[in-house]
Amino acid sequence: MNKKKYHVRKFLNKTSGTAAIEIQSSYTAWNFDCGVSLSDCNRKIDLDFHMWNPKQVKNKMDKLNLLIDELVKLRDYLEPATQDFINLNKNKKKGDGLLSILNEDEDD
Repeated sequence: MNKKKYHVRKFLNKTSGTAAIEIQSSYTAWNFDCGVSLSDCNRKIDLDFHMWNPKQVKNKMDKLNLLIDELVKLRDYLEPATQDFINLNKNKKKGDGLLSILNEDEDD
């Protein structure tokens, strides 16, 4: 039996930490076993893309493409939003926290 395999594990932080992505995939003529694991120091999620017949291929590929599309949209949103956050953070004054915002109505 000829079994094809793919496996990769990459750490998500450049300098330290245990956050990682791991992808494992193998297939034969009888099944296609594929999984993605995302982990950080406290949690782990596993996404399954297992297929037992050719009819399941479209659904699994749609699932994968949706995940990729939404992650790309998140990245595209975060790039300007994080810059805005940095600018807002630079311009905040001491005492501009949530308590001071809530207490503004009391001053009126």
